[in-house]
Amino acid sequence: MKKQQVGVGGAVAMGVGVCMVIMLIGITISAALIVSNRISVASQEYCIMIVALISSFLGAATALKGAEGIKLILSSLIAMVYFLILLAITAVLFEGQYQGIGVTALLILCGTTVGSFLGTKDKKRAISRKSKMKHRQFIQNLQGR
Repeated sequence: MKKQQVGVGGAVAMGVGVCMVIMLIGITISAALIVSNRISVASQEYCIMIVALISSFLGAATALKGAEGIKLILSSLIAMVYFLILLAITAVLFEGQYQGIGVTALLILCGTTVGSFLGTKDKKRAISRKSKMKHRQFIQNLQGR
């Protein structure tokens, strides 16, 4: 069966959706840990940074499984859309207090870029290496006879 390719718009939507779901789950877990006094309120910023990095990494890796090819463009699109959504949420819920938004932007950009390059494997290159090895072995067998 052939793997169905997703367009750029579908891949961006899928990646941002994964980012948002993982961010929601991560923030819920960190809030539960803060309420149960397992971690301090001061470490909340670090929890959010880690969750933002992991969610952007996994979102980019997930999106690039469906759409092959333009890795860097797709990862930057996912980063921009994800950052704009987080910026809008910050504006609505926190009345425009943008403290630390630059760090969040850098984490999202780094996470999506790393996710785009590490999340996909170039299968064509591996197949061509295997076929080259078979071809070399075939040639060596012919020369050995």
